[in-house]
Amino acid sequence: MKVPKVRILIIEDNPDIAANIGDYLDEKGHTVDFAGDGITGLHLAIVNDFDAIVLDLALPGMDGLDVLKQLRIEKPRLPVVILTTSEAEWDRLKAYERHMNGYIVKPFDFDSFAVLLDVITLLMRDKNHPCVLFWSLGNESGYGLGYFGAVIAAQLVLGILASVIVMWVSRQREFRADAGSAKLNGREPMIRALQRLESNVPSQLPQEMQAFGISGARSGMMKLFLSHPPIPERIAALQRS
Repeated sequence: MKVPKVRILIIEDNPDIAANIGDYLDEKGHTVDFAGDGITGLHLAIVNDFDAIVLDLALPGMDGLDVLKQLRIEKPRLPVVILTTSEAEWDRLKAYERHMNGYIVKPFDFDSFAVLLDVITLLMRDKNHPCVLFWSLGNESGYGLGYFGAVIAAQLVLGILASVIVMWVSRQREFRADAGSAKLNGREPMIRALQRLESNVPSQLPQEMQAFGISGARSGMMKLFLSHPPIPERIAALQRS
């Protein structure tokens, strides 16, 4: 992968850190400019044609997250790598929300930082690259199709996992209720009561109601979605206790 030489703006209020990053990128052949506060950095980023921005979060004049938010309005395709001492998950989430391209916590490895910056810059310069099209198609100033597709897929998967957990808790609660009743009334009477209940349960519930029945008609993976354990399993649990 041939990495082009690019022009990078470093928005960092610590002069020593900014100088170290600038020297390293300069050795790599990149052109580097500097800004020591958020307002100046935002102005330079808007009026100049930079290929990438290295942005600190804790900046005087204007917070780094506010700079990023404004940049996404003015220059939605400009790659921005967050470089910060903050390890707070809230800051990371806020940066993701404002569509940052990379997030690195200081202190950091210069080589890893350079690779990340090179890859992001190379991809974003190629507007027809599949990765860029996937994330920005149809909505260059905000979330793209890839983002919404990922969110929908994550919601579906997490919703299914949540349902499995809730149903498992419900089944365990039923087992504990049976054990409590057996402790109060005796195990054998409880087993006989469940056996009588089993004989009176309809042999087949409607498909859409089976998960909420007590007959346990489902099998295989579908058992994960039963709200009540099958009566034979409840009886077997009492017999083992």
